[in-house]
Amino acid sequence: MRARLPLLALWLLPETALGSDPTGLFVLLFGLPAVIAAVVSLPLSYWVPKVGAAVAGLLLALHLPLVWWAKDVGYLKSAGGWIYLSLSVTAIALMISIARLSRGQP
Repeated sequence: MRARLPLLALWLLPETALGSDPTGLFVLLFGLPAVIAAVVSLPLSYWVPKVGAAVAGLLLALHLPLVWWAKDVGYLKSAGGWIYLSLSVTAIALMISIARLSRGQP
């Protein structure tokens, strides 16, 4: 009976589970590190194009589940700019790597 009481309370008052807006926490835990990783991959793609292409491809592959989850939860409406900024910087880094590799520059 004791274990069922919190579940009953959440069923009766579902707004207690939504105590505050977690958008700031989403930006702090996912948005900002994604932007930092994308900005770090940008000079890597210029100086070491093979490593930069691998890092940018990995970041793009890791963004797909994050964007899918954030869209389902609803964070892309409020804090999606951070993820879109990270995606665009990563795509630019990948294009720089591909351009430098196609020219034959190491």
